[in-house]
Amino acid sequence: MPLTRVPPVERIAPYKEYLQSGEGFGIAREVPRCISACPAGCDIQGYLRLVEERRYKEAYSLIMETIPLPASIGRICHHPCEANCRRKFFDAPVAIAAVKRFVGDYACASRGGSAVKSKGKSNGKSESGGESEERTKRVAVIGAGPAGLTAAFRLAVRGYGVKIYEKLPSEGGMLFAGIPPYRLPNEALRDEIEAYKRAGVEVAVG
Repeated sequence: MPLTRVPPVERIAPYKEYLQSGEGFGIAREVPRCISACPAGCDIQGYLRLVEERRYKEAYSLIMETIPLPASIGRICHHPCEANCRRKFFDAPVAIAAVKRFVGDYACASRGGSAVKSKGKSNGKSESGGESEERTKRVAVIGAGPAGLTAAFRLAVRGYGVKIYEKLPSEGGMLFAGIPPYRLPNEALRDEIEAYKRAGVEVAVG
């Protein structure tokens, strides 16, 4: 009985388009290792790509969505993302924390970057000169530590009047009182807090 040739069957691997790059395809997989290892779930691939394109203000805005003190966190974070970076299988992990620190320092040097803007005026007035509807709603926050600063900033950029009450002589909470200046310089922390104040956050210390 003569043998018959079976025509070759075309096999196509599953793929998906990566939104960060906007081009190219890759095998579908779970959340990237670096992002899944980040306690805040920061879009690491997204801001690294923006930094690569020298779009530093956009990178700062993206980081601020999940990490509100990038210059400070970039100095003190134990960066589990780098321990899980796939680049280490080739040569060395990407310096993710150092890039975050750079973006935060760049934003502070350029007076807060594009993310630190409130919807209303910091004095409670709208552009037309009248009282802003949002600013008539005021919120008190107890403690000017990382959690208090974050809550106050999120409210301020949405137009609320916010005032933080802190019993220590300076803002920052444990970032100020618990971390030595050689790890987190007071100037770096102060610059980021000043950006929050420009967004409309008031702070009463002492």
